[in-house]
Amino acid sequence: MQILHHSPLQSNNDVKERSLMWQHEKLLQEHMKKFYQQFECGNLDEEEEEKWEVLWSKMKMKEEEETWNSWGLGIISVLIIIWWQYHQHNLMFLPIEDEIAPNGVDNMTPLTLLHLSHYPESSALENFYNREVHSGVHEMNRGFEFVKVFTGNLLEACQSICKKESGVILKDGVGVGSTFEKWGWKKEPTFDVLVPFHPPHGYTFQVKAACWQSDPNKRGCYVVSTESDFMFWNRGGQCSLHEKGNMIPLEMLLCTNRFLDTQKVHAWFHTLVGKAWRLICCRYDFTLTTVPSTSCKLKLVLKSGHMLYINFIPAVQRADSLNYLVNQATNMGDVSGIYWLESFSVYERQFLKLIRSFIPKNSCHLKCLSILAHLKKMTMPPNQCFLNSYHIKTSLMHLLIMLPPDAWHPENIKERIQDILYYLGQSLSKKRLDHFSIGNPSLPLDITIPQDHRRTEPINLLRPLLLEHRICAQANKEFQAVISLLACLNTEGF
Repeated sequence: MQILHHSPLQSNNDVKERSLMWQHEKLLQEHMKKFYQQFECGNLDEEEEEKWEVLWSKMKMKEEEETWNSWGLGIISVLIIIWWQYHQHNLMFLPIEDEIAPNGVDNMTPLTLLHLSHYPESSALENFYNREVHSGVHEMNRGFEFVKVFTGNLLEACQSICKKESGVILKDGVGVGSTFEKWGWKKEPTFDVLVPFHPPHGYTFQVKAACWQSDPNKRGCYVVSTESDFMFWNRGGQCSLHEKGNMIPLEMLLCTNRFLDTQKVHAWFHTLVGKAWRLICCRYDFTLTTVPSTSCKLKLVLKSGHMLYINFIPAVQRADSLNYLVNQATNMGDVSGIYWLESFSVYERQFLKLIRSFIPKNSCHLKCLSILAHLKKMTMPPNQCFLNSYHIKTSLMHLLIMLPPDAWHPENIKERIQDILYYLGQSLSKKRLDHFSIGNPSLPLDITIPQDHRRTEPINLLRPLLLEHRICAQANKEFQAVISLLACLNTEGF
C-alpha cells in the first residue's frame, strides 16, 4: 500500500510523452505569440486559424488522456484498498470446506461443525443473555462495594500480623478477572484479587525465567530467589532483622533452597488470612469458610442466603511493570514447587477498558464473551475440561484488534459470535492459539507492557493438543458441545 504515498516510477514511454508535451507547449507558446501579434493587427488568416484549431484539439485530447490515466490509477488504487479490507475482514472467517468424516458428528473437525451449524438469531441471543447470563447484575453491583470494603479490612489485618511475625510487606489488593471486567456474571460471583507481597527489609526478590528449552512446559514460568543484604548482619553474626527472636526468617517461612516455594507461600497465606479473620470477624455477621484451591478462596454466606466467593491470589510484582507472578495452575502444564506463572490479567483489564473508547457504545463484545463462557460452563464441570473461558476471551481479544470498531455494534451480536467461534475452531484445527499479551506486535502501545514481551515468540495456549491425542479429542468434544448448545437457543423455551 505504500505506493500510494510515493510518486509513480517513470518508464521510457513516460519520458518520451513528457518530452513531447514540452515540445507541444513550446510550439503553443510560439503560436500564441504569433496569434496575438496578428490579432492586434487584425490580420489572422484562415490558414493560421485552422492550424491553431488543430493544435489546440491535439493538446486538449492529450490533457484528457493524461487526466483519465490519473483518475484510472486512483480508482484502481481505491478498489484495491476496499478489496484488501474486505478480504481481511471476511475471507478469514468464511467456513472452510472440510471433508466430513464418515463416522458421524463425533469425528468432524471443528470447522466442519461450524459450517453445518445453524446459528440462533440475534433476538434469541439477547433473550438468553437477559434471562440466564445477566440476571444477577444487580446483586453483582451491590457486591462490588462490599467486597472492596471487606478485602481492605481483611488485608489491613494481614499487614498488621506480617509486621509483627515475618516482616513480609503486603500491598493493597488488585481486582482482576471476569467479574471486575464486567463479563463474568454469575448468581454466585467470584471476585479474583491479586495480593502483591514484597520481601522484608534487607531482602530482595530476584526474578529469573525458568530454563524451558529442555522442558517446554516451563515456558512462561519463573523462579524467584531471595537475597539478603549483608549490611543487616550485626557484629555478633546474627541478622539484625531477627535478633529479637520474634520474627521467622524468610528462608524458613517461604523458601526452599533460597527460592520462593509456591506451596509454602500457599500455606503461609492461608494461615495468615485465618488469623486476620479472627481479628475482624466481630464486625461481620456472615459465615466465612475456605474452599480448596491453588490460591486462597473464601466462601461468604450472607444472612440473606446469597453466596459469593473471594479468591485471594498471592503474587510477586515484577519491577517496573504490571506483570505479576502467581502460583495458579494452568493448561500450560503442571508447575509447582519453585516455579511461578506470569499473569497478564492487569494488562488484559487495561486493554478491555481501552478498547471501549474506540468501539460503539453498548457494543456486543462482552455480551458475546458472557454468552459463550456461560454455554461452556453448562457443558461440563470446569475441573473436567481442557477448554475454558480464557481460550474464548483470548480469541475475542485478538478479534477486537483485527476487526474494524464498527463491527461491534449491538445488532451484530450474531455475526460476532460466529467470528469468535470460527477463530477458536480454526485454532483448534491448527492446534495453536497464541497468547494475547506475549509476542503480539499488534498490542496497542497504550498498554504499557515491557518491550521484551512484545518482541518474544508467542506462547501457544493449545500446546498440550500437540502432545497428546486424548487431550485433542477432549478439546474438540467440548467445542462441539458448545456449538450444540448454541444451536438449541433457537428452540423456544430453552
